Amino acid sequence: MLLEKIIYANDLPINIKLANITEYPFHFHKDIEFIFVLKGNISLKNGCCTYELPEGSVFTSNGHEVHGFHCENSDNIVAIIQISNLFFTQYFPNLPKSCYRTYTSEETDSRFDVLRQKLLLIIWEYLKRGSNYKSKCIDYTIQLIHYLNLNFNLFSFDKKR
Repeated sequence: MLLEKIIYANDLPINIKLANITEYPFHFHKDIEFIFVLKGNISLKNGCCTYELPEGSVFTSNGHEVHGFHCENSDNIVAIIQISNLFFTQYFPNLPKSCYRTYTSEETDSRFDVLRQKLLLIIWEYLKRGSNYKSKCIDYTIQLIHYLNLNFNLFSFDKKR
């Protein structure tokens, strides 16, 4: 298992890859990563659990979680969205200590529609690279994290007793 060092290019604390997944080996990193299945499906292993992620699923890998994914049918498109904990802690000090759960086998709750919309806005601005795209991506990510904290934060690790 590898420590994946995430490189954030162009002074932007967000990294997005669109990929056709066959195999993405086990790894971990310090930052939060969203796996958003745009087309098809994938199998994701996180810790000791395996999840089947159909089209439209969003899985959040919190920092330091060992995870990897694969797909036997290569007809898929996955957005891998990584956000810098170091940068976004200036807005959300507990971000590296938070534990988000955005996976469910039944995504009928409207909170998931809003989550997908927020992620699609970030992806759109990132790929379009229009004027002021960096600040738009950062602003949309701040809104996303705020939304995660309100709707999907299971708990935060705290050193205080």
